Formats: sequence, C-alpha cells, structure tokens
Amino acid sequence: PADLCELIFEPFFTTRGAAGGTGIGLASARDIILRHGGDLRLLESGAEGTTFEIVLPAIDPEEAADPPSAEELEDVDLSGSCILLVEDNEAIRSLAERYLEGCGARILAAEDGRTALASFDQLDADELPDLVLTDMVIPNLGGRELIAILRERGFPGPALFISAYTELQPEQLPGDAFLAKPFHMAELARRVAELLPARPAG
Repeated sequence: PADLCELIFEPFFTTRGAAGGTGIGLASARDIILRHGGDLRLLESGAEGTTFEIVLPAIDPEEAADPPSAEELEDVDLSGSCILLVEDNEAIRSLAERYLEGCGARILAAEDGRTALASFDQLDADELPDLVLTDMVIPNLGGRELIAILRERGFPGPALFISAYTELQPEQLPGDAFLAKPFHMAELARRVAELLPARPAG
C-alpha cells in the first residue's frame, strides 16, 4: 500500500508485529548506502515480492582505500584482556569473536542483552570484562540499557557501541565510544585497543 511505502525506511517501523523483526533492517541498509554517497529506492511492491534499486557512485580503483596491511594488523595486541561481546547477528558475532581472539583477547559472547547479563552475573570480581562491545539494537534489552545495568552491577570499564544506524548513537560517558557499521575487523580491534584500560607490563 502507498501509505506503507512512505514509512518503510523509518527506524523501527515493521508490519510483522511484536514477534517479528525489529524494523531496523531497511533503515540501516539505507543509512549505510547514503553514507557511501548512494541511495536505496523502492521500485515496486506487490503480491510477487518487492524490488529495490541500490545506486552507488563509481569509484576510481586508484583512489580506493587500501586494506590494512599485515603490519597494521600485527600492531593490535589485546593479550590479557577480556571482552564481553553482545551481537545478535550470528555472522558478525562469530567473525568479531574469532578476530579479537586472534589478537589475544578472551571473549565472552552473547546474542542478546539478557544472555549478556546472565553471563556477567556468573563472573567473580576478578573475572569482570575489561570492555563491553555491544550492538545498539539487540533483542531482550538494548545496548544502552544493558550498559546502564552492567554499571549498576559493578562493571567499571568502557563500552564500545556499534550500529549500522548512526542516528542511534548514544550519549557516551567519558571513555566510551561509537563505531558505525560496516567496519573492517582491523578497525574494530584498533578501537577496542584504544579504549582498553592500561595494563601493567609483564
């Protein structure tokens, strides 16, 4: 319907009801494309499905950013750190977990806010994470609310919020940060390293 077509790119708009999606998918996709100088357009929608058009600017290969070098990747050392990773997208969560573990970090992974809280509550005082890395839009408790509760329960460290929708960027406390999706895993590791509290040498 025409009235719904005007709303589909609005954050949190969904026709699936309470048990359906979050309503953030199309808004996130369009935000990512707009930040790259393009546009996402609805062409048609009917009983047989919906067609979108993605328009992106052409880029001269000589002007494209080079991927991080092996030397840059090797510079990120997270040895001795513990990170609570909260991400409902299994592919992103698994990739980030493997990458950060490869940098030396110990990862506690959770797919939603309630699972993250349950994992945190099982830790002893000397096992608390050094940093919480959380998506802003996660089931069963959003990232902002999760961090607030964790701090009430004794988490003293910084938080790194991630989201594909930049307008969800929270008001951050000193020491916290926000990283917009999409990002290279090397960039994620560098931001984590910048936020981690200084660890004693040796």
